[in-house]
Amino acid sequence: TSEYVSINFIGLYRSRTNTNDTIPVTQTVNIYRLPEITLNSKQALISDPTTGEACEDFGNIIFEGGPVPDFQSTGVYELYDATNTLVENQIQVNSDQSITINTASLAGVDGSGVGTYTVNYIYTNSISTCSEVASMTLIINPKPKASFTISGRNTYNGCVDEDLTFINTSDLLLNSTFSWNFDDADNSTGNNLNESTDQDPTHRFIVSATNNVSLITTSDKGCSSDQVINPISIGNNPQTKFDFEQIATGIPSKFTNTTPTDPNAVLDSIAWTINGVFETGYKTGLYDTYEYTFSNDGTQQVILTAVTDKQCAVNDTLDLFTVPKYTLNSTDSDLTNDSHKDDFNAGNDGWKDWGTNSSWGVGSTGGDVITNNNLGDFWTTGVNTPHN
Repeated sequence: TSEYVSINFIGLYRSRTNTNDTIPVTQTVNIYRLPEITLNSKQALISDPTTGEACEDFGNIIFEGGPVPDFQSTGVYELYDATNTLVENQIQVNSDQSITINTASLAGVDGSGVGTYTVNYIYTNSISTCSEVASMTLIINPKPKASFTISGRNTYNGCVDEDLTFINTSDLLLNSTFSWNFDDADNSTGNNLNESTDQDPTHRFIVSATNNVSLITTSDKGCSSDQVINPISIGNNPQTKFDFEQIATGIPSKFTNTTPTDPNAVLDSIAWTINGVFETGYKTGLYDTYEYTFSNDGTQQVILTAVTDKQCAVNDTLDLFTVPKYTLNSTDSDLTNDSHKDDFNAGNDGWKDWGTNSSWGVGSTGGDVITNNNLGDFWTTGVNTPHN
C-alpha cells in the first residue's frame, strides 16, 4: 500500500587481473506505483463509460481527472479533434483542478466545430516521471436549423378557408421530431388543430388576421433548434363581380369590374377570360371598363378573375347570349326617333307583324310583362308560351 517499493541490488566487483581483489556493490531502486487514473463528466450524456455526448448549444461541460495532483505529481488535460490535432484555447482549468469545455465555443458560431473529440487526462509522478493517461470521447452533436415555406407560394401569405400546407425545410430532417404552433387556438377545431407534429402539416385559417406560425425541430440526438417564427398574413377572398352592357355581335360589349372594396382583400390584379381564352389582365385601372367584340351570336362565357395582394383568387362567371345587330338603312329613319313606341302589329319601320326569326317574335304570353303595345303584344323569345 506504500507509494513505492524499494528493491536492493547487491553485487560484487572483481578485478580481472587479481580475482581475489573484490569490491562489494549495492544499488537501491524505488519502484513507484501509479494510482488508477480516471476521467469522467457529470454533465455530458454518457453513452458508455468512455464516451459522452452533448448538443452544440449545451454549454459548459466539466471533466474531472483523478487522482488530483499533489506536490509530487502533475495532472494535465489535452483536447484532440477527430484528425488527432491538438485543440488550443478550449480548456479552462478550474480551482479544483477539474476543467470546463464549452460546447458552443467548441462548435463555433457556424457550427463547423461539431463532431468527435478526445479528452485526455495525463497524470505524471514528478519523482519517477512515470505517467498514465485516461481518455474520454466527447461527441458534440449539431442542433437543427429550423425553417419552412408555404407550398405553392413565394410569400408568407394565405387566404381565408384555404388549406395551407407548410413545407418543412429544416436540416437534419431524418428521424427528427417537430413541434408546430399556428397561433390560431381560438379558431381551431376538429381535425384543424392549432398544433401539429407532422413534418409538413396542413392548416386552414378561417378569419383574416396575422398569425405567428412557429416551428421547433428536434434531432434524433435530442438537440432542438431555435424556434423559428414567420408571421402569416391571412386575407379575405374577393367578392368578385362585374356588370356588362351591349350584347349585339359586331359591336363592342362593355364589361366593368364591380368587386366591392375590402381592406382585408385588396385587389392586386384582374383578368378577363372569354369563351375559355385568356384575353387580358391588369394591375392598374382595375375598375376601368373592358371592351370585347363578339363575332358570332349565341351563348358566350365571360369570366372575371380577381386576385388580391395575398394571392387570393376568385372567379365570377357569366353565361350571356349575344344577338345579331340591326343595321339601319334609308327606310329606317323613324327607328332612331320613337318607332319603338309604334304599334308593332302595323308592320312599320321593319317591324314584322307576328314576325319570327331564330329567337324573337311579336305576340302575347301567358306570363307577366314589362310593357306591351295597345293590342297586348310585345317582343318575346317565346310567343304564346307561359313565361315571365
